[in-house]
Amino acid sequence: MKRLLQQTDFKIQSKSILFWTVGACLFLTFSLFIAEIFIDLKATSINILAPLLLVIIIISALTFKFPENDFIHHLLILYSFITIEIHYLANVNSFHIVVFCLTMVPLLALLIKGLRASLFWLLISIITTSVNLKYVNATFGDFYTIEINEFNFYVFGILFCISYIAVTLTLYSLLSTAYNDMKSKNKELDIFKNKVEEKKLLLEKYQHNLLKLSKDESISSKEKKQLFKIICKTAVKTLEISRVSIWLFGNEKSIFERHFLYELDKESDELVTLRREDFPKYFEAVKSKPYISAIDAKKHPDTMEFKDKYLSPLGIYSMLDCPIIIDRETFGVICCEHKNELKEWSTEDELYVQFLANFISLGIKNSHVKLLLDDIVDKNNELIGKNKEIESINEELNFVNEELKTINDSLEETVKNRTFELESQNKQLSEYAFINSHLLRAPLSRVLGLSDLISREVTIPKDVKLLNSLAKSTFELDSIIKKISDILYDGNHITREDVNSIINKNLKEEGFE
Repeated sequence: MKRLLQQTDFKIQSKSILFWTVGACLFLTFSLFIAEIFIDLKATSINILAPLLLVIIIISALTFKFPENDFIHHLLILYSFITIEIHYLANVNSFHIVVFCLTMVPLLALLIKGLRASLFWLLISIITTSVNLKYVNATFGDFYTIEINEFNFYVFGILFCISYIAVTLTLYSLLSTAYNDMKSKNKELDIFKNKVEEKKLLLEKYQHNLLKLSKDESISSKEKKQLFKIICKTAVKTLEISRVSIWLFGNEKSIFERHFLYELDKESDELVTLRREDFPKYFEAVKSKPYISAIDAKKHPDTMEFKDKYLSPLGIYSMLDCPIIIDRETFGVICCEHKNELKEWSTEDELYVQFLANFISLGIKNSHVKLLLDDIVDKNNELIGKNKEIESINEELNFVNEELKTINDSLEETVKNRTFELESQNKQLSEYAFINSHLLRAPLSRVLGLSDLISREVTIPKDVKLLNSLAKSTFELDSIIKKISDILYDGNHITREDVNSIINKNLKEEGFE
């Protein structure tokens, strides 16, 4: 039962069925009211029908004003149930009629609210019938009799038949509408299924094509021309269009330069230029939009600028352009064009061209990376060569250092020996200086004193002359000895010029010139 409810309890009702149903209730109540005025139906009275007619009029007005209100729907079903029960309570002898009339309540609930409401009111009707039966037995016992009035029987029969016919027609209309809707939905589903199948095949085609393209060596080639050629050729054949070209920004994004064109087995790398000042809307659209899908390129706001200078002369009708983005910057555009007829670009076509743009972006980045890697390899090779030179120089320097170390070691030994010799010589010179200043000058001083004494005693000119020559020589010798002492103590050198200078100086001072 739960599964049945899940499958069948959905809103197949419509406003027209609701209006027909409330109209039928209003018609039946009004018919009973009119019949009661002119004919005594024996089963009801004006006092009962008048309030019921007023209630159904109010419910009808509310239904037409608020057709989507659930409370009014339930109120209409409740009205039908209460109407039948009021007639039964007013005349218990109408039990045999009420039994059949209560079956109208679940049908009415089915028309207005669906299967769940119908099952609920069916349960209520069964319980009410059981209670009514108990009440009849308590009132009449085994002597319940049916009083039949032929005319009244026909009137009630006609009204009852009209009610069931109305319910039957309404159900038939409901089922017919549902069936027609189902047929329409089935057709739509078939169309949708075919479209889905076509899109599936198209996506599989594009997927296979992109997979094959990703394995092509041209994608990772350092030559952009090879990359552009395989992309353009693949796009023309896969999209079944006339031509595909690749344009890149130039001169600080003020121009577009066409680097490659593939058109029906023809290709060209002739450089063609488009200037921003001539096509400002197109340039802005390429920078700001994920793609430009122009079925009629001559009327599309982003491409209509090309009409006179580009589209009409080349016979191009449709364009699908997608920007090539590298590092979040628009680097260029891949332009797909169809000639001689309009081409309706599908969502799959747009996605496919976006993938091609991504392939171009990836290929350009790969080419840049490969060029950088090659440059790095060259630089590394240069560094390796320089490192080898440096290693060779280091080896030579190490050899020189070893030699210098050896020389330094021998030099230290030589200096040490030389220092020892110098110290010995200095010591010996100190001895010479002591001997010269003390031991050698002392006798010379005595000679000078004796010479002075003798010169005072001698009067013979010849002897005076000899004494003067002796004094002169003695003075020269004393100066030289003094100079030698000074030099020995100071560590300086003495030359012949020094000796001559001393002799001449002494002679002048002593007046022996």
